[in-house]
Amino acid sequence: MRAAIIAVAAAVLGYVLLSPTYLDLDPLEYHWPPLPALEGVLEQNHFLLETEFLFDGQIIGPESIEISIDGHMYLSLADGRIVRSIDAHDYAQGFTTFARTGEDLPECGTSEDFEPVCGRPLGLRFDLAGNLIVADAYKGLLSIDTNGRITSLASEHDGVPFKFTNDVAIAPNGTIYFTHSSTRVQRRQVMYEGLEHRATGRLYSYDPATAVVKLVLDNVFFANGVEISPSGDYLVVVESTEARITRLYLSGDRAGQTDVFADNLPCVPDNIRYDQAARSFWLGCLSKRAQPFALQHALGPYPGIRRAMIKLLPYSIVQRAVPRYGLVLKMSEHGDITRSLHDPTGRMFAISEVHSREGCLYFGSFRERHLGRICKQELL
Repeated sequence: MRAAIIAVAAAVLGYVLLSPTYLDLDPLEYHWPPLPALEGVLEQNHFLLETEFLFDGQIIGPESIEISIDGHMYLSLADGRIVRSIDAHDYAQGFTTFARTGEDLPECGTSEDFEPVCGRPLGLRFDLAGNLIVADAYKGLLSIDTNGRITSLASEHDGVPFKFTNDVAIAPNGTIYFTHSSTRVQRRQVMYEGLEHRATGRLYSYDPATAVVKLVLDNVFFANGVEISPSGDYLVVVESTEARITRLYLSGDRAGQTDVFADNLPCVPDNIRYDQAARSFWLGCLSKRAQPFALQHALGPYPGIRRAMIKLLPYSIVQRAVPRYGLVLKMSEHGDITRSLHDPTGRMFAISEVHSREGCLYFGSFRERHLGRICKQELL
C-alpha cells in the first residue's frame, strides 16, 4: 500500500511539474559570472538608515518621481493615482491627487489583482510641451495635460497590445522612449518573470509629431528603467533580471549600435535617473545580489526547480524570497560605480528610483508606504 501511495504521489507531482502552467512559462537555464563582492565603493555602510519617511502610511508604492518646471513633485502610486505636491519646495506639506489612470474603486491599492482595472502608473516624465508622460503597466503610454486630462498615446504595436509598459524617457528632440518589460507576464506576476529568465523585453519609441510607435530594441531581459544621456547621444536601458545596463547609441558613427554600460551589478536594478548637478546616474535597487549568496544566481543552472517554484509556490511566498536589503548606486557617465548607499536592516527597501533635488535625495519604492528622503550634502 505504501509503495502504491508513493507511486501515485510521484505521478501527480510529475504531472504538475511537466504540465503547462497557467502562465505557460518555460524557465531558461543560465550561468552567470561569480557574484560581486561588497568591497571598495560597494563596501557595506549604513547611510540609508538615516532616511526620513515622508507620508508614512498615507501613500503606497511611489514607484517614480518627477519634478515639474515650476518645482512641484509628482509620484506614481500603486492605487492608480498620480499625486502632486501641494508646495513647490516643501514637499513635506503633502500631496493632492492629480490624475488616475484607471477606475476609482475602494479596492485600489489593496491588492495587485486590481491593478488592471485601477491602473498602475510607473515611469513619469514631462515632455517638451509640459505634458506628464506616463508609462502605465496596463494602460500603455499616456499623456496628461496640466489639468489632469489623460490621452492615450500608445497601447499596442503592430496590432499586439502591450502587456507590461514600465518606464519612459524624453530625448532632446522630443522623441519618447519607453520600455516594455515582458511579453510573458503582467506587472502583478512580475516575480515569475525573474524565475523564467527570458529576454522578452523591448524598447520602443513614440514620435509625438506622427504618433508612430517603432520597435527600437528587442530581446531585452526585463526592460525596466530608461534614461537619456545628458548630451542626448545615447540612452541606457536597465535589464533587471540580467543585472545589467545596456547602452544604445542614438547619434554619431555608432547610432543604432549597443554595448554594455554596466554588468554583473551587485543588485537587481530598477529605474535609472541622471543627476545633472552631480554629472552622474542614480540607480535604484530592488535588493542586493552579492557574495556570499543570491538565490536567483544560485538557481540559474536549474530551470526545473524554478519551474516547480512557479507551479507550486503561492505568489506571496515568491515575493517574500526577495531579501530585505536597501541599496542605491551612483554611477559615472561611463558606467562605473562611484558610490553605494546601504541599509542592511531592510528598513529602506525595494528602492525603485532615486531623484536628487535641492540638496536632498528622494527614494521611491514600488512596495513601501512612504517616500524616502535624505538631506545630506556629502552623499550627493
